[in-house]
Amino acid sequence: MTDHERVRRAFSALTASDGGVGYEPLRWQLRLLSLLIDGTLPKAVDVPTGLGKTSVMALWLIALAEGAKLPRRLVYVVDRRAVVDQATRFAELLRANMPRDVADRLNLTSWRLGTGSLPVSTLRGGFADNRVWLEDPSKPAIIVGTVDMVGSRLLFEGYGVSRRMRPYHAGLLAVDALVLLDEAHLCPAFEALLRRVEVERDGVLGSGGEITSTPPFHLMSLSATGRETGDAGGVGVFRLEPQDKDEDVARERLGARKRLKVIELEDPKSLPEELGARAVELGAGNVPARVLVYCHSRTDAVTVKGLIEKAFRPRRGSARAATECESELLVGERRVRERERLERWLEAHGFLGAADPPAVPTFLVATAAGEVGVDLNAEHMVCDLVAYERMAQRLGRVNRRGGEDRCAIVDVLAVGQSTKRTATKSRVAPEVLQECQRSLVELPLGDDGRHDASPEALMWLKQNHRALVDAATTPAPLHPKLTRPLLDAWSLTSLDHHEGRPEVGPWLRGWEEDEEPETTVVWRKHLPCARTGTEFEVEPGMVGDFFRIAPIHASERLVAGSRRVLTWLSRRALRVAGTGTEGPTVAGGQPVAVLVDRSGELSKSATLAELQRLAAPASTLDRYVRRERNRLRADWERRLAGETLIVDARVGGVVDGMLDEKADDEADAADSTDDWRQSLDPASQAETPLIKFRVEEVVATGDAEGLRPADLTDWRHVRTLETHRSESGTVLRGLAVYKWRDEPTDEDSRSILSTEQGLAEHAEQVAARVGEFASDLGMGAEESEALRIAARLHDDGKAAQQWQDAMNAPKSGRPYAKTRGGGNWRILEGYRHEFGSLLKAELEPLPEGTRELILHLVASHHGYARPWISSTGCSEGPPSLLEAKAGEAALRFARLQKRYGPWGLAWREAILRAADQSASREWSETSGRGRAIG
Repeated sequence: MTDHERVRRAFSALTASDGGVGYEPLRWQLRLLSLLIDGTLPKAVDVPTGLGKTSVMALWLIALAEGAKLPRRLVYVVDRRAVVDQATRFAELLRANMPRDVADRLNLTSWRLGTGSLPVSTLRGGFADNRVWLEDPSKPAIIVGTVDMVGSRLLFEGYGVSRRMRPYHAGLLAVDALVLLDEAHLCPAFEALLRRVEVERDGVLGSGGEITSTPPFHLMSLSATGRETGDAGGVGVFRLEPQDKDEDVARERLGARKRLKVIELEDPKSLPEELGARAVELGAGNVPARVLVYCHSRTDAVTVKGLIEKAFRPRRGSARAATECESELLVGERRVRERERLERWLEAHGFLGAADPPAVPTFLVATAAGEVGVDLNAEHMVCDLVAYERMAQRLGRVNRRGGEDRCAIVDVLAVGQSTKRTATKSRVAPEVLQECQRSLVELPLGDDGRHDASPEALMWLKQNHRALVDAATTPAPLHPKLTRPLLDAWSLTSLDHHEGRPEVGPWLRGWEEDEEPETTVVWRKHLPCARTGTEFEVEPGMVGDFFRIAPIHASERLVAGSRRVLTWLSRRALRVAGTGTEGPTVAGGQPVAVLVDRSGELSKSATLAELQRLAAPASTLDRYVRRERNRLRADWERRLAGETLIVDARVGGVVDGMLDEKADDEADAADSTDDWRQSLDPASQAETPLIKFRVEEVVATGDAEGLRPADLTDWRHVRTLETHRSESGTVLRGLAVYKWRDEPTDEDSRSILSTEQGLAEHAEQVAARVGEFASDLGMGAEESEALRIAARLHDDGKAAQQWQDAMNAPKSGRPYAKTRGGGNWRILEGYRHEFGSLLKAELEPLPEGTRELILHLVASHHGYARPWISSTGCSEGPPSLLEAKAGEAALRFARLQKRYGPWGLAWREAILRAADQSASREWSETSGRGRAIG
């Protein structure tokens, strides 16, 4: 029986901020909590903005602590446009406020996480994944991510994830997981995909019902779209009841006064000027106010911000003194490092919930990036007209909390929808905008000539004019259906290339015909390229290796439209060519831009001269040169879509985190800017740097052979790339890459620690840990024993002399599973110890019912054997026999995939891999700090 007072105390404690008193749960929250404790999961939660939908995280946590049969992992998905991640902040608040009794009931105590520490991770293009969600599959965890980052991982195509780690991520996201899809009406294609996974994961997309022991996957949408939830009869949708609306807090927020007026403009060109003028009028009234200005266009947003600032400056020759104001721009096209500074500005200037009026007029000019993921709160709002679902988002970010003494003025500017300019800029059919305008004027009209746009009025509109609201909403994009053959193809993660493995974007977002593809831009001081004499070459192998050991950090990323990136890049090249001595000093032929795909492999590179040709005016070129220039531009534009462009920092082109082709200063870069490198990681509980790699140039000296990187305190050298040789072949320069002392380099680096560990001891530790996981997960005796057997056998291939020699294992006490390193990796000749372990395991008397599963778990514990594993370098038999064994491993994978389903098999692999990594971490922590390999 649930103790109602106990759950109230838990909710209040979990939601307290800054050491204050937490919130009392609202009636609707208690009703939903009761359902969750009973193990009932609604398909959707349809609660208006401002009533605390994010609190569902806390309700899930409390329900788990009360013994509810719910998934252990909560995956909170936010729109990819969100630039301020308040969902992660709330999850971190839950972790910080965790009452001891709740932590004890959740069994959240481990040597790795510390007492009562809830694993919280973020999977976003703009935030670094701290990987703690991967450490213990048996413990609760919260993962916050975008549609792209969560969806790509779910489908075995994880953006920014190595192929060997992709099944690990997929298995934990699709099994024992509850997805909360925030603002689901903004991503109908992804909602449809998740609903299909929920319904068919164990059917046509899985084991076909043969295996029933795989924990479930559930979806709960945090807004009812009516598309996937049986909305016509309200089946499966949790909504407010009349009594829920009678509470003081609910009544205040639902009735928050927002007085809206639609103002028609004849001339679309006047839109920025009108937006700016009306914002100034609202902000500079008798009492200074915070004003939120929404623009669909980034260009309009930049213009409006400039007009607002200009309005507070005296005209030349005027006796009027300058009037102080504050303004900021919130756009998606901004580097993450500067976005984090923006969040601090929003907090300091009251846009994240301050009750007191500002000292001076304060303006936030935002694009769609300010519509989602952040609980903005302003006194007034001015905006252009967009589709209804976006208008509802915007209205939820003004006078958010209500109150008798608060009333927001909302001006919506609608321009003539028949003009080509407006239709092009809006990317929405004109009739949708016209219907949206009609829907807004259907809102109750007051004596002041303005309409009631409170949450309660919007609920009334939705209930009484549903057809009009639907017509005013952007139609859901067409999307392809997820099929088993596609899922099987994506799950073949050990194959670098597969013709039947399409890009997953359409399954995540649908076919968005008007959606411009995007490119990630990063600036680095050091680009990996090889120079011999005066000739430069960008080698694919060097590029791939470099970005694996010096990976792009989340804070470095700027995402912008691919066409805009190409225009910016080519214009920067022209400008650099014209700056003379003030421009960057770049050796002739030296690459200044490197393009890599989502797997981190080289796609294309370019020198300044090549980029300048892309921007050459057509009038200066003859027909044949112009045709070639156009072909090259088309190739660049095609390749840029969805990929990452790394630019030499000397090229510049960035101001305040935004692209600016006129910015000539060298760009800040994570591998060169001291204050960036010295920043601490806010996601870490220890004092660890934000950027966990360093790159230093190494110059050969006359008295030494080769390159000798310096020793750096707390940093361990992992590799030196030889980047400059003389024409005679003498190594002159290189790039030395260092990793932070505890940071693993890759999957294989876990074999290198500061203290050796014997093979038998490591195997027993992993077997014990996987047994704990299996017990906590409630797995059956047969599968639990299979995992323990696989754990004891998984590293037996390391006993091979060539592996021991390559890892510089001590001569006495062999075989070792962990060594201090310092050996010669070339001795391995491509040998994979998992393959050696597989050959030994085949000779063991394994249980017949789980023999195939055990063998596969042994072969796949570093991400291979899906379906391919290399037999190269193994000396346990003739090549023909070894190749046949590798072929048997591939067929075994196919049989197990059919039996368990793609996600069910990946989940079982993840349990063993988590136990292996957990045991290695524990040995490293208790026996000395880990040290990476070279």
